[in-house]
Amino acid sequence: MHKPLSVGEARAGADCRGCAGLDTFALYRAWWADVGPRRSADTCRQYRYFVLRTLADVPKDPREITTGQLDRYLGDLTPANAKAVKAALGDFFAWIQRSGWRNDNPLDKTKRQKPGRARVKRGWSEEELYRVFQAAIWIGDRGRRGTGEGLAWAILGQYAFGLRPGEWTGLRWDNVNLNGAASCIYVTHTKTGNDRVVPIEALGRRALEELRQRSPNAKVVPVGRTQYWAKVRAAAELAGLPPEKSRPYALRHSFASRLVEKGVHIRVIAELLGHVDMRATMTYTTPGDEQLRQAVRLLENSPSMPT
Repeated sequence: MHKPLSVGEARAGADCRGCAGLDTFALYRAWWADVGPRRSADTCRQYRYFVLRTLADVPKDPREITTGQLDRYLGDLTPANAKAVKAALGDFFAWIQRSGWRNDNPLDKTKRQKPGRARVKRGWSEEELYRVFQAAIWIGDRGRRGTGEGLAWAILGQYAFGLRPGEWTGLRWDNVNLNGAASCIYVTHTKTGNDRVVPIEALGRRALEELRQRSPNAKVVPVGRTQYWAKVRAAAELAGLPPEKSRPYALRHSFASRLVEKGVHIRVIAELLGHVDMRATMTYTTPGDEQLRQAVRLLENSPSMPT
């Protein structure tokens, strides 16, 4: 992989190229070097992917891309995907403007993306979680013997701690403390940059014990983030879950939703999830159908009901 350019190196390269200035990929690499110290590793990875994909899909010099072109590009994406892409492009074009490569930011006047028609409940019910657990075992049994149970316990472990997929696959045994009542895991290198501590209780302890027997290396989950995503998706689809729920992030949604159902305060859930803004927590804590029904039943006991 090429060494990322610094802003100074990028400008020097532009001078060497004469009037043509900096080419698109060199400009991207210069921004790549700048965004690293400002964002967490997961955010950088996501931003770099979305920006590079946009530059490939909109084949024009980023210093000349217009608001109309970005509107058409974002309009072809799903609302959720458009929001994520727009956040990455916002950082990219703001850097271009700060660096003096263009005088305006084409994202400033883009149309507001329409919200999705319906909010998808991405969390799994306990019955769905059990089906995915069994599907993970079956998938493993089709390949190398013994790998299925490792994936199944990895799925339950992520659910028990509510970690992001990258946090879970990057967790090392050095950050796991299995010391009686003080047992906890130390979550570092997070998306927000804020480390946090998550207690270890019954389900999480059992998952870690099972993984310990199957993960002799330094990492709790012996596969990388991309491979883990693929395996969880395959198990979820095999268990009959729809595509929008067949991803590891559903386990984080399930963790938060179960805590809401048990009456845990939203501030505590935000702390466990590592959210700085509790508005982000609200997107993870979708009420279940039975909770909605129980809320409506409360009206039946209201006084002065007409007869």
